[in-house]
Amino acid sequence: MKSDIILSGVGGQGILSIAAVVGMAALENHLYLKQAEVHGMSQRGGAVQSHLRISEREIAGVI
Repeated sequence: MKSDIILSGVGGQGILSIAAVVGMAALENHLYLKQAEVHGMSQRGGAVQSHLRISEREIAGVI
């Protein structure tokens, strides 16, 4: 099993917090995780993205 998840929104919607919760849940279930975030002007309503890859097998490389 391998899942790629993209969470996106604007600053203030909690995208980074949601990504952290999903990532911690994956780790607690003994899954592998790669996570990358893009948050530039997040405090001023700008775009925020978090990319997660969750897998049962070790993940090589970057997303």
